[in-house]
Amino acid sequence: MRRLRAEDEEEEGWTNPLAAGFKELKDTSPHHTPYATYGLIVVNAVLFFPLLGMLFKNPWSAGLTPSEFLDNPLNPRVLISMFAHGGILHILGNMAFLYKYGDNVEAAMGRARYLLFYLAAGYVAAASQALFASAVGGAKSMLTPMVGASGAISGVVGAYLYLWPGARTYRCFCLRYACYCKLLKARHDVAIWAGFQFVTPLIEPSVAVFAHMGGFAAGVALAPFLVDRRRVEELRRQIAGGLYKGPPPEEGEAERPSWDAVAWATVALIATAVIAAALAGAKSHYGKIYHAQLGPKGVTYDESTGPPTPFTVREYTNTECYYWPYVCTEIRYVEVVHGPSNNLAVGLTSLLVFATAAASVYSSLVQSRYEIL
Repeated sequence: MRRLRAEDEEEEGWTNPLAAGFKELKDTSPHHTPYATYGLIVVNAVLFFPLLGMLFKNPWSAGLTPSEFLDNPLNPRVLISMFAHGGILHILGNMAFLYKYGDNVEAAMGRARYLLFYLAAGYVAAASQALFASAVGGAKSMLTPMVGASGAISGVVGAYLYLWPGARTYRCFCLRYACYCKLLKARHDVAIWAGFQFVTPLIEPSVAVFAHMGGFAAGVALAPFLVDRRRVEELRRQIAGGLYKGPPPEEGEAERPSWDAVAWATVALIATAVIAAALAGAKSHYGKIYHAQLGPKGVTYDESTGPPTPFTVREYTNTECYYWPYVCTEIRYVEVVHGPSNNLAVGLTSLLVFATAAASVYSSLVQSRYEIL
């Protein structure tokens, strides 16, 4: 704990990338030990290598495809996929976000509610990505496994925006080996994160951005129902009195922080995108079977009609010969076939995601009525 200090305002400026990375982990935080957040980080770390080994051997053993989700939304791999990561950078990035934003949200909810919230946001995130894949409609999108904790963590970011918009945090902008770090209002920093969700598909199409958006909407929607308001009032009084960790909050917003047009626009844009995916993804899959073949030259796929097919993954090798120079080699292929989806499950999933996104807009519009804000 410490008291507000004017010199904290002078911590902006140029630094090296390593120092910038650690600086971005700082935010205005109440005096609280986030045992549940630390526990989630530990669980993700312990499961990382076993689940990564499963993904290397068979990506569909730990990951969950949108086609499977829309056939059975209670598939146990929904939970497993939330703790599986595709590499070191993947898990490090996710855990950094969880470490930064999780302590504030856990402090406001309490450990038990926070863990329930985390899992609920992760579930809505998976549902949102499944519906987006359904809207796209191709076998490649429907049969690609979803993995990672980023959907659930995006829910934590959404709750953070709802509960602590007056906090401040660092955002660092790097140019080669030099980074400039600036203190931003939390609501503006989250808006930058949200903006990246709309441009990420242009840079890295494999990122499940609609899982991030769906999780974020769930965070904003669920926060007012799971928060302990008396706990938050006490935490705010402590911060206003100078007992906090990290950079100081925006002046005048320690006890009663407010939203602005940027915060409302952030929620509105993400909710609109999620609602559009929910409506577009509700299309019927009756009789449609998805079939993808993965080889060294990429993915080939088709869609066909026929009787229901259980989810099947088959590995095989094929000998291929080239005439000049004449050489034969064995090529490994993987075939994935599944379908059709359960129409009732598609409809219920669409309803869940639509209601969650709409609730996030409602929460953002009436948030000033709650005593915690």
